[in-house]
Amino acid sequence: MQEHTVQKQVEFAQTKLSVIEQKLQHYLNYTNITVLEREGKEKEEYPLLLSDLRRLSVHCLEAKEACTMFLTTKAVPSAQAQQLLKRIYQRCVLEFFNPKNDLWYENSRASYTGSDAIHFRFEAPNSVHVLFRNIEEPFLSLQEELQMYEKNYFAN
Repeated sequence: MQEHTVQKQVEFAQTKLSVIEQKLQHYLNYTNITVLEREGKEKEEYPLLLSDLRRLSVHCLEAKEACTMFLTTKAVPSAQAQQLLKRIYQRCVLEFFNPKNDLWYENSRASYTGSDAIHFRFEAPNSVHVLFRNIEEPFLSLQEELQMYEKNYFAN
């Protein structure tokens, strides 16, 4: 039973990561510092912003590929799948809600107020807000589904 549940979690994670990764890749393929400078004012933050987004994109791509490998391999032990889910939580979910350069943060009251879960510490361009609205829901779903791995992360 547990192996079936873990497999369902990996399938769920793969689906959400595919959506996230596709949206991040599309944004990063068509956006650079010059484009952001035309949109906004706080130019000094843009290199760090793009760096954090690229980092997040790489983590999500690697995690999605690991999920695909897991799902196509027969008889993978449940413990390995749980390690994969733990890594997804640590590298993707936590990285989204706590980025390396601390340019945005999670508004923990967002679910009560109906506002965006992510708030920026600078005046972000509109295209960045649109991107985050598009990837926020899949990340929130991953966070909810994999939150049991948070306890393991902070216990280590």
